[in-house]
Formats: sequence, structure tokens, C-alpha cells
Amino acid sequence: MKPFTVNDLLETAKQRAGLADFGPGEFVEGLAVLVNGLNNDVKVVEDRRDNLRDWLINLLVNRLRFQHDLILHPEILDEDLGTPAIITSMPRTASTKLHRMLAASNDFQVLKFWHVHMFARIPDMADGGKSQRIKETQEFERWMYEVCPQMLNGHPQFTYEAEEDSYLNECTFKLQMLAGRFGSETYQNWLATVDVSSSYAYLRTQLQYLQWQNKAQADKPWLLKAPGNFGMEQRLFDLYGGARFVMTHRDPVKCIPSISSVVLGTRELFLEQTTYEKAGLDMSNFFSHQVQEHMRWRDENPDLPILDLGFDEITFDGISAVRKLYNFLDISLSVEAENAMLAWERNNAKGKHGTHKYSIEGSGLTEEGTKKDYEEYIQRYSDYF
Repeated sequence: MKPFTVNDLLETAKQRAGLADFGPGEFVEGLAVLVNGLNNDVKVVEDRRDNLRDWLINLLVNRLRFQHDLILHPEILDEDLGTPAIITSMPRTASTKLHRMLAASNDFQVLKFWHVHMFARIPDMADGGKSQRIKETQEFERWMYEVCPQMLNGHPQFTYEAEEDSYLNECTFKLQMLAGRFGSETYQNWLATVDVSSSYAYLRTQLQYLQWQNKAQADKPWLLKAPGNFGMEQRLFDLYGGARFVMTHRDPVKCIPSISSVVLGTRELFLEQTTYEKAGLDMSNFFSHQVQEHMRWRDENPDLPILDLGFDEITFDGISAVRKLYNFLDISLSVEAENAMLAWERNNAKGKHGTHKYSIEGSGLTEEGTKKDYEEYIQRYSDYF
């Protein structure tokens, strides 16, 4: 089986984009470590090897096009992102429902799946190649569910639906999302030793770039969401001039096996011989550390604006959670926005795309061990479970 090589990926991306400047070059180290992990730690499904290569090249092509626009349009860096609202919480806590329901209001700037998959404009195409970028995202979406339909049951992704900012940031190759996606021990061990500040700074510039592309929405506050940012709140607060945070909560005995099942489906898109137990161990190790970082941040910043919401309220009475959030953000909730969100909720009932199956036993974890790992978190926030 022919291995992936950094040189092939970089040179092919340059040829496809017709460009040569990737911007800050530190991303190459992370790319090299990831490539090493893909070649040696995991087994790629043979007939999807070219798809994975194209996926990696697409990340690099977007970097090239982005850098091209930054040079041509330095005013991108003048975009004021204001004070974002950031949903950062344990995974599988109804944060996706809250995020997408709020996005339906049209009161916020949000990242859609096509934004994170094809965030950079295509040079010399009308409107930055928006139609082509959407078309390529739709093609990827169709392929994804053809080869891995179980992904629909966990965290389904749709071209025009709101999506997590971590996906936008994968092109930095220094991101926990990639460790989760591929389960490479080589990459995970390397990531634990490096400073990820540059990835967060790059993400901020990406958001400025997308806002610059869509000036009509620029007066609305950004709404961001990514469980991978849980425990990293101080970085976000510092970057965005004082963000407002929304935390969604659920019993870890339920949410850790659930995210492990989602991660397993994500890995099965490109990999074979991956297991639920491996995903369970990886997710438990990561989030048990991040929950400690999150609580430490809250202890050190007791006066920061934070709204806590529970899984059941969001799941079974979403509009109640939404009203609390609007009040927290001091935003007027119009009848039109409320109706749009209620319509989204009706059209996206729990289980719409099938039942997401998971269990503490299947994930290789135990209820007793998980309760012990998250003991302090459970004590503090069990009122929201």
C-alpha cells in the first residue's frame, strides 16, 4: 500500500490551486505527524485511500486560497468580530440542537457546513466561487453518507446546517479534532506536547475572512460552538475581547459513551479495524482532563458571564432554553425568530435520522469508573443533568 507523503500532498495542492503560498509554515509539522500516524498507527480502507488523500489536499487548497486573499485584501484583518456567544461544553449535551436551533433565528452569524468544508474563495470565479464550493460540499456530503450511513445517527452534517468551528480549523493540523477523527497515538502524543495558540489565532482570522465575505451579516453577533474547545475557554476569551459563554450539561455516564460512538462512526469513514472501545478510551481520557481545565478556569474567573443549561431542557423544551439564552445575551427575541426556531425544532425531532445507539459497556468504560473520573464535575453540575 503506497504511503501518504507530505511532499505529495503539498505539491498536489499547489497544482490544484495554482498557488504556492500556504501562509505561516508551522502547519507542516502537524501535517507530517498526522501523515506518519496515518501510515503507521491506523489502517485506511483501501478503496477510500484516494478519498482521504483528496480530503487532506482540500484542507491545503483552502489554506492556499485563503492566503492568496489575505495578501490581496489586507483589510480582512480589520474585520471586527465583536463579542461572540460561544457554546463550549461536554459533547453530546444537546449543544448541537441548541446551536442549530439558534442558527434558524437568523439573529446570529454562524458557520455552515459548506463554510467549514470550503471556507476559502476560489480565485477568478464570480462571487468567490460560492456555487462551486457549495456543490463540492454537497458532493462530499452525499459520499459521506453513502459509505458510512451510520454517521447520520450521531452528529449528522448538512451543507446548509450550522456546524462546529473545529472543522474550520482542521487545516492548521494542530487540533484535537484530528486526534479524534483518526485515533492516531503518534498524533495524539505529539499534540499533547505543543502549544495550540497559533491554531486559535488562525481560527480568528478565518472568521474575519468569512465575515468579510458576507458583509450583510456583519452586524450580527457570532455564535460559535465546538466541544473540542471545552477547557480552552481562556484562550477564546482572550482572543475575542471578552466572549459570553454558554455551557450545556449532561451526566458523563451518558455523554462519554455517546461521543465515543459518534467518534467511532467518524473514524469508520476512512479507517478499518477501529473499535468502540478505543474511541471510548480516547474520549474519556481527553474530556476527563478538559473538564478539570474548565472547572479551574471557572474557579479563577468567578465573575465571567456564563449561562448553564441542562440536556433535558434543551431536548424537551428547547424554546425555554432559547429564551434564557436571549435574555442572557440581552438580545430581543422577535416573534419571527421564535417561530423560525420552533419550526426548526418541529422539523428536526430527536431520532429523525435514526436512533443513535451507545452504551457504557460497549464503549469499554464502566459507570463506576466514569463517575470517579468526573466526580467533581458531577457534584457541581448534577442539577442540570
